[in-house]
Parts: sequence; C-alpha cells; structure tokens
Amino acid sequence: MIFAFAVGAALGWAGATWLAKRRQDRLAKLLSFAAHEINSPLSSLKLTSAGFLQDLYGPISDQHRPWLSMIREQTARCEALVGDLRDFIHLELHKDFGLHLEPTDVREVLAEAVEEMSTGFGRADAPLESSLPPSLPETEADPDRLRRVFLAMLSHAKKFRSKGTVRVAARDVAGWIEVVIEFESLAIPPDARGGMLDLWQPAAAREGRGTSCVGLGLGFADALARSHGGRLDFSLDDANACRIAFRMPTRSAS
Repeated sequence: MIFAFAVGAALGWAGATWLAKRRQDRLAKLLSFAAHEINSPLSSLKLTSAGFLQDLYGPISDQHRPWLSMIREQTARCEALVGDLRDFIHLELHKDFGLHLEPTDVREVLAEAVEEMSTGFGRADAPLESSLPPSLPETEADPDRLRRVFLAMLSHAKKFRSKGTVRVAARDVAGWIEVVIEFESLAIPPDARGGMLDLWQPAAAREGRGTSCVGLGLGFADALARSHGGRLDFSLDDANACRIAFRMPTRSAS
C-alpha cells in the first residue's frame, strides 16, 4: 500500500510538473508573439517620423521639427525595450537565447548610441560629453544587442544624474574594450546598490519606493554583456559618484 501511494504521488508530481512546463511554454510563445506584433507598428512609426525629418513628404516647420525628433527618439526607445523583452523571454522562458555574432566596430556602435540619446539629454538639460579614441579594435559581437547595452547604460545615467556632466569614454586595455560612463547620481540606499546588476531588480521595488532602474534595468544589460563574454560593473560611492563600466574581449583576444 505504501509503495502504491509513493508511485501515485510520483506520478501526480510528474503530471503537475508537465502541466506547469506546458503552461510556461505556451505563455512564452504568447509573449513572444505579442512582442513581435508590437514591433511592426513601432517600425512604421519610426520610419515615418524619420521620413518627415528628412523632408521626404514635403517641408515641415521648425516649430514641429523638435516634436517629430522626440517621436522618433521615443519610438526607438520603445523598439529597444521590446527587443529587450523578447530577449528576456528567450533567455528566461524559452531557454534558447542566441546571438548573431559578426565582426563589429565597437566605437561606431557606441557613437551611434550616444548620438541617439543626445537629443534626450539636451531636452533634460543634462550635458553629455563623449571622449572616444579615433578607433578601437574589432570585436565579435551582435551589433543590435551591443547597442542596447550602451543605450541601457546611457538611459540609467540620464534618469539618475543629479547634476553635472555625464561623461562617456572608451579605450582598449590589454585585449579588452572598456566603455565607462561616469556621473553624479541621485542617492541610492547602500543596501540597494549591490542589486543594481540583478536580472530581477526591476521586480524588487519595495512598497513606497520606486525602482532604481530604467527599462529592464542594468541587470539585463549585464546579461547581454555576459552573453558576449564580457560584463558590466556598477559602483556608487557615498559621495554619489557613479561609474558604469562595460568590458568585453577584442576579436583577437576572444
């Protein structure tokens, strides 16, 4: 009788596990489909606003140009967020996340990310200063994912800067490419600083306190960096000097 009970319990557990896994797989597919569907109108909106800014549909007034620039910028931000969401689904639910690696000019990708964010920094009266070398060694990377890592770093700096200039620098250090963003940050409690690179940090808000992140947070950007063989580092001292550093091997080193 005990044996029969044990077998029944084991079969019940196996059945419940199978049903839970099946439900999770269906949820992942549904979320992937929804994210894909959101991308279509976003792409149309981004292309249309870019066309207006390039006068493809006729001249536009100087009064309307800044608003079209904001539409294009915010659409690109939504597109990046949807891309992060789709990657998160494949990373955590489907468990089949993969990169499309190719020889990549990190300086070019970083410069594009800085340019993409420059309008938003200007609108927020936040000085953005970049100091990039004439060239950097190529690396083996997925350009779109790499761009989103840099956008996440810049977005965090834009949201949590308290005053002063946000500085972006890049260099080649012994076979590694290092990108550093430094700024004076709003205060973050010491007990929250250690979790800034936690993948689930956006879901860890305490009651009555906002999250210390933008989008899916620096933890997801770190996950993308680690998928490239690199990593993010985050530090914030008691004087609120913040440093976010990205490191990954060059193509020759990897």
